[in-house]
Amino acid sequence: MRSKGRIVSRASALPLLAALVLTLTGCAGLPEGPRPIGGAETDGYRGSETVVVLLPESGRFAGAAQAVRDGILAAQGADEQGRRPRLVFRDSGDGSDPAALVRAAVAEGATHVIGPLQKEGVERLAGEPGLPVPVLALNRAGGGALPPANLYQFALAPEDEAAAAADKAWEAGRRSALMLYPASAWGERIAGGFRARWGALSGGVISGVVYEPDSIDLSRAVNTLLGPAEASAADVLFLVATAERAREILPLVRERAGDRLAVFTTSHAHDTATSALAGLYYVDIPWLISPAAGGALSYSSLRARLPDFQDQYARLYAMGIDAYRLAPRLADLARRPGATFDGKTGVLSLDAQRQVKRRLTLARIEADGPVAVAAVSAPGSERRVARRPTASPPRLAASGTYAAARP
Repeated sequence: MRSKGRIVSRASALPLLAALVLTLTGCAGLPEGPRPIGGAETDGYRGSETVVVLLPESGRFAGAAQAVRDGILAAQGADEQGRRPRLVFRDSGDGSDPAALVRAAVAEGATHVIGPLQKEGVERLAGEPGLPVPVLALNRAGGGALPPANLYQFALAPEDEAAAAADKAWEAGRRSALMLYPASAWGERIAGGFRARWGALSGGVISGVVYEPDSIDLSRAVNTLLGPAEASAADVLFLVATAERAREILPLVRERAGDRLAVFTTSHAHDTATSALAGLYYVDIPWLISPAAGGALSYSSLRARLPDFQDQYARLYAMGIDAYRLAPRLADLARRPGATFDGKTGVLSLDAQRQVKRRLTLARIEADGPVAVAAVSAPGSERRVARRPTASPPRLAASGTYAAARP
């Protein structure tokens, strides 16, 4: 499966699948209602395409790359036999020139390129004057310059989850926020994502307090945040924490503020031990919030079929599925601002810089597990959408694990 230049034909996809059986804010206003793409032009592959996938086969990101690859193969196997493209996997490991790899891919007939995964490679492609075929990079280049023609960027960035949490809180009518986050680069990055998005929505941040990640007693940080009189005007708390820290912090917040504050967080704070996290709202990809939905490409189904499935890379399998399905739809999404594609990693669209934007799902943790909710208007009054089955996805809360899964 990892040999350099390995070609996976349309005919061989199912046997291979049976054998198997990032880093990275939004526009100023709230997203418009979904406008799904459809019609003959957007039905995906026709079976005549060649898709070259650039992924590292060794080094730091090899495990993440394998998860993306497995997701791509699973998505190909789910297509009708006559509509599957030819897949070619190329090694984009350390020292490779991504632009040269793209040119080589075109020379061998590529109609689409997926990758590279490493941020450095995406940044090198962003410096090119143009690319000959659509390239869906699996990371995001820094800076705000308009990318070259045909470069699209798809990332699973933690700050995007923070921005999504801000959107959900704003949609719930919350306007005054408190923030509590760890004194670390990871904490600052996620808090910055919420702060930027909340400010773009014209929300007010009353106070932000940092806590030491390894602190034994977190009550001082909570008291510092909630003690001042002005904190009583807040109606939402954005919490940045792993599941372990969240289980310590949430009871302290409830003791001081009761149910007055709606507490929002990212997927880092969720794990299978939910009783201490009851009432906590978090955003995540729909593939994990509804793990049994989606048939052969659901989380539950893929995890059961892949013997080497790695829970720490769960979101990257979904990313591979979406990357495969997005590639033939990129041009249409770019032509139709506001058009969306219903993916495993969210409701997907493209912004003006051809970056993939993801609308995530909101869930509320209850004593017996999370439930997806459509909206939050007041404590206890949200409308439920669906309950997660008893079998929960893996715990992905630890920041180190999360960082390893998102190159």
